[in-house]
Amino acid sequence: MAKETQFRKLIDRLRPLMKGTRNLGAFVMQLVDMGLKPAEGNQPERSAQTIRKESTWKSYANGTLSLSKPVASEIVGRWDSYRFEKNLLAVYDEEALNDLADSLHVIDPRINKGNVAQGIGSYFYDVFAAAAGHRRLAVSDLPAAIQKAESTGVPYFNQKTGRIHIGDDFRTTADKADDVPTDIQPKELTYVRALLRAYCEQCELHGKEPKTSDIPKKYREHFVDQRKAYFSAEWLRDQSRDCIDDGELAFRQFLEEIRQGVWETNLDDYPTQVKRLFETLKQSTNVQLSSIGLNQIEGLIDVWCRKGACHELVSEGRMSWEVNDE
Repeated sequence: MAKETQFRKLIDRLRPLMKGTRNLGAFVMQLVDMGLKPAEGNQPERSAQTIRKESTWKSYANGTLSLSKPVASEIVGRWDSYRFEKNLLAVYDEEALNDLADSLHVIDPRINKGNVAQGIGSYFYDVFAAAAGHRRLAVSDLPAAIQKAESTGVPYFNQKTGRIHIGDDFRTTADKADDVPTDIQPKELTYVRALLRAYCEQCELHGKEPKTSDIPKKYREHFVDQRKAYFSAEWLRDQSRDCIDDGELAFRQFLEEIRQGVWETNLDDYPTQVKRLFETLKQSTNVQLSSIGLNQIEGLIDVWCRKGACHELVSEGRMSWEVNDE
């Protein structure tokens, strides 16, 4: 018996785009492929048809089958809403999509004329994330909070842009991190120790543990910036708790996304620890984050947060600047 699943609701409203095409399974696979990121490195390319056969996608679309958790989890890990938007607009003109705006707005208030392609991509992600067992952003389900857009700092949703904002007085993470304490805090000791060992690797300390006063002059400003980055990531953790139903989980997903994006760079061979540090931090600024919920919040994640995430990972023992041959 067919079920009225969220996936079916979306496909039912997108059916006018089929333009007489009877093959529902092929239509759905085409849409899914539009949002899948290409395989990285030597990984085999997995299209929608590789993930599940056409008849199964048809069953997902007509509600006779619910999306399986393994399928949804794989797609969530590879989904890029911006890629989907670009590919959808390359196939269907904006006017055709705008004709669907009212129908789509019923199932997702974020979608309206002017952001249809982006909204569909985001809704697809939400459907797959829900099927995978992830939790949605709470903000989009709170109309009262959405309307509270003055300088309150209360999160609100901009339906025109499809992004979430944190009030008009929202400051950047760099501004928030200007209050970095002068003294190194106990929670900083692990990542700071790792930085000192990297900076002072070629210093003659005769086996002594390096101190901040031992940092070579050319790295001193960099050290100050890394503390700022760490506290930016800590600020992001706090904001996540304020903006998301399960903020700690959302922050953990952010850390894991950064870790996966820099892992191979960090594991590569380098002549010095500082070189590994610099290359890993640089790579963190290029990691694609479109698949995580926190990235929907306008201005929340910047380069300071990304670099700070690396130091969070070092603090947790999940990454290092030293060579690890174990």
